[in-house]
Amino acid sequence: MTALLDGARRATYRISAKRAPFDAKGKLKARGYRWNGEASLGPHAWSIEVEAEQVELELQFLEQEVFFGAAEIPIAKVTAFERFSATQY
Repeated sequence: MTALLDGARRATYRISAKRAPFDAKGKLKARGYRWNGEASLGPHAWSIEVEAEQVELELQFLEQEVFFGAAEIPIAKVTAFERFSATQY
């Protein structure tokens, strides 16, 4: 039970592939990205939530496989409060 609570309390990071080319849709879906069409949840973009250790790996993936170079990639920290509150972040 404590492992479950620890996991729920752990902060993650939402990485958004804002303005990703349409051609990259398949790569993003295959990697676990989800489309956000809800304006209240952040930018209309493909996004994924990862732990701190995976952030750099995802940024490298986006720059090498999706944007083919440096890109401005929004990252938002998601805490237990944001994840489980009625008010979305």
